[in-house]
Amino acid sequence: MSITLVVVAAVACGIFDRVRGSDAGSTIRALCTVLAGNVLVLLAAGEYTPFALVGGFLWWLGEKPGWGTPMGMYAGYDPAPTNSYEKWQVTDALKKNYRLAVAVRGLMWGAPMLVLYHWVPQVVVIPLAMAVAFPAACEFGQLQRKHIDFKKGDYHWVTEFTRGAMCAGLVALLSQQVVW
Repeated sequence: MSITLVVVAAVACGIFDRVRGSDAGSTIRALCTVLAGNVLVLLAAGEYTPFALVGGFLWWLGEKPGWGTPMGMYAGYDPAPTNSYEKWQVTDALKKNYRLAVAVRGLMWGAPMLVLYHWVPQVVVIPLAMAVAFPAACEFGQLQRKHIDFKKGDYHWVTEFTRGAMCAGLVALLSQQVVW
């Protein structure tokens, strides 16, 4: 897979992730989530596979448990809640350590893709890529927040776009599908 195609796919995934997290209609957000999953499976496989269609649904399914609270707190956008945690944050470590929480959330988001392992073994890198991209995007969001005065609600685009693009790039690199 050419580096140009990987860059285009990464930018597309960044845009899909941002629209998914926006206030666009629920149908548009779901479509962008499914499209991002399609692209990630195609990047992992390095070629067309009909399982990319299933991957889109699995990516959408992985998003469902919730993710906003630790990401917003980690990126410094939202205040820490007193008793408002995501339902999967069951330990003190996941409630207090935002880096760990978003990395675990990344693994959770990508985990349903492992259903495709028998047919596309390279999908094993997708949860790992998301576990790295999620906290890295939050760190990048913190850096941007220090240099750009965002209005309330305008800051999530940086983190979401970065997470989507970084996840796609990591999937391509970790599955060794990039030809330099």
